Amino acid sequence: MIAICPNPFRDSELKYTMQAAEMLRAAGYETAICPVFAEDAPQMIPEDIKATTLDAVRSRCSLVVVIGGDGTILSAARQLHNADIPILGVNLGSKGFMAALEPEHMQLIVKAAAGEYTVSRRMMLDIELERGGEIIYRDKALNDVVLHGYGDCIRLTAWCAGDRITSFSGDGIILRLHRILYVRRRPDRRAGGFRHNRKSNMRAHDERSELCAQRFARRVGSG
Repeated sequence: MIAICPNPFRDSELKYTMQAAEMLRAAGYETAICPVFAEDAPQMIPEDIKATTLDAVRSRCSLVVVIGGDGTILSAARQLHNADIPILGVNLGSKGFMAALEPEHMQLIVKAAAGEYTVSRRMMLDIELERGGEIIYRDKALNDVVLHGYGDCIRLTAWCAGDRITSFSGDGIILRLHRILYVRRRPDRRAGGFRHNRKSNMRAHDERSELCAQRFARRVGSG
């Protein structure tokens, strides 16, 4: 089975989704339409399209085709968890860094379904939220994890493998596979208020942060 995961906010009326489904079915493949972000706007899914969830069909999938932007691919990867299923992105977003195909090359989906593709493996992050010695939340992510407050600055201390990296007050922290970036606020006298400064004290911690991120990635493994 080939799962097709469109972003209905990008693929209006699922036009490209149905093109992909028709090509795959004509080639003899079973398909399932699994919209991403559909719970935010169910009215955007045409009534004549039978949709399901990726979680419901992933155990039977040999390929997942994501139609949307990079955010859609990240969301689909998160839903797949550690399932060893290749993801093929068709770019309908503004950047398309993670997508392999543009809409005009959609005919190549059939070749991918036949196994004619090269795999580019990406590491994923395991996330655990611990409070009072108990893990209260678990998740997985591709690319990065963001911890932030709501409105006010928060005080954070970043640790890795028992080593303290830094402490700071700011909007939050972004943990990526390559390095840790943090966002700090400082007074901007010219503007009479605050401004975002992503580079504050970054240089001193950049090398250490990248090392810790690499250690963390090795512990998590690939997914």
